[in-house]
Amino acid sequence: MNILLVDPSKSVRKGLKEMLQDLEVVIFEAGNATECLVFCDKEQMGIVVLSIELDDYDGYQTCKMLREKKADDQHYLSHRAQVIFITANDTMENRIRGFNAGGSNFLEKAELMTTFTQTIREIIEPVKKLSDKEILLVEDSVCNQILISNIMEKSGAETEIVSTIREAWEKLTDKNFKPSIIITDLNLPDGTGLQLLKKIKFTGTHAEIPVIVLTGAEDKDTIIQIYKEGASDYIRKPFIKEELIARVLNHLKKNTGM
Repeated sequence: MNILLVDPSKSVRKGLKEMLQDLEVVIFEAGNATECLVFCDKEQMGIVVLSIELDDYDGYQTCKMLREKKADDQHYLSHRAQVIFITANDTMENRIRGFNAGGSNFLEKAELMTTFTQTIREIIEPVKKLSDKEILLVEDSVCNQILISNIMEKSGAETEIVSTIREAWEKLTDKNFKPSIIITDLNLPDGTGLQLLKKIKFTGTHAEIPVIVLTGAEDKDTIIQIYKEGASDYIRKPFIKEELIARVLNHLKKNTGM
C-alpha cells in the first residue's frame, strides 16, 4: 500500500517514516498541499497522513480537493484514500471540520508515538468483522460516502451507495437486493431519512432490516422522532470509526444472531 506523509517539518516526516519501517508499505513525503496533490495525481495512495497546519492550503482544504475530484480529474487516483489528520491542536471543532472535509481519523501530534503505528496497521490489516454483509448507505455527501464505505469495506462488508430516497427505494424494490442493514443520513436532497424510514417500516418485506440514522442534530425532539419512526439506532456526527462498526455489529447480532 502507498502511504503519503504530508507535513511541513522534515523531522516530523522522518519520525513518522521510522514508525512505519516494519510494515510492508511504500512511503512518499510531501512538505505542503501542492506537493501532496502532485503525488496524488501520479500515484494511487491508500493512506494520506495529512497535517492540518500547512504553508499553502490547510489540511481541510487539501482533503476536500481530493474528495471532490471526478473520475476524469487530476488526483482521482487517490480520491478514496483514507485521510488521517494530524495536528498539535486537537479540539472538537477541529475534529468536526476534519470529518466534514472527508477525513477518516484524527490524531494529536503529542500522542503519535503511541497511536500512529497501530492506526496505520488497523487500516492495512483490518479485522473482517462484517464479512459477507451488505450495507445500503443513503447519503448525498461525497465525503461521507467515501468515509463510511471505507470503514465498512475495511471491515469486510459490501456497500451499496445511493444519494436520495428515490434511489434507495429503487434498490429496495429489487428482489435480488436485500441489505443486512441500512445507514441513512437524516437530511437528503428529496426528503428526510425519516420519510425513508416510514416507507421501509410499512413494507413487510423490509420492516425487519435494521436502520441506523446519521444526524448532526442534538435536540431531544429530533432524537425521539427518529426512534418513533422505527429506527434501530442513531449516531451523532461526527462519529468515530469504532463507534460506527460497534453499532452496526450490535444491530446485526440482534437481528440475525451473528
